[in-house]
Amino acid sequence: MLVPADSIVPVIVVNRSVRWMESVLINTGSNYFGYSLAAWLRHCGYSHIDTLILLDNRKRYYGGLPKVMAVATVGTAVIISRDRRNLDAIRHDLWSAGTRTRLFLNAETAAWQGFRVRQSGDFGERTYQCETDEPGGGQLQIDIAVRPQRHTVVSVRRRTITGRLMAAKEWKLRYSDHDRLIDVD
Repeated sequence: MLVPADSIVPVIVVNRSVRWMESVLINTGSNYFGYSLAAWLRHCGYSHIDTLILLDNRKRYYGGLPKVMAVATVGTAVIISRDRRNLDAIRHDLWSAGTRTRLFLNAETAAWQGFRVRQSGDFGERTYQCETDEPGGGQLQIDIAVRPQRHTVVSVRRRTITGRLMAAKEWKLRYSDHDRLIDVD
């Protein structure tokens, strides 16, 4: 998980440990943060991202998209949007690179290829629950609660095929003047 400076909206990279599983990028951060994210992706050897999830169509969620697409191709982009603001710019960047795009406009739940995202809240506080199935059964769940002007809470849970909790971690992210990397196993 990467947290841009002067922001509480996290950028999350889900790197699957099995070669045939998908890599997932949740958000790209601001335009300025895009430089740091692109450099980090290049350093870690990402030349392709299978799924990009943009949890909102605001610049702090998608602004780094052009820099990311300069270092890595994206297979499918999923855009969860409250309104049509900025959608033409986002779609143009994605389509010009040949990326398949799925748009969920004003949808509380978005589901595709084993991923589910539920969102709730008003225009102030937003909560996102991202779930994906794990190889051999089980589930990975990432919850993000964005509370503007205060903090964001991110929690990651892994469950077995029977639903038993295997591992759980939680972070409270506050504004900072520097980019942060939080490694999650």
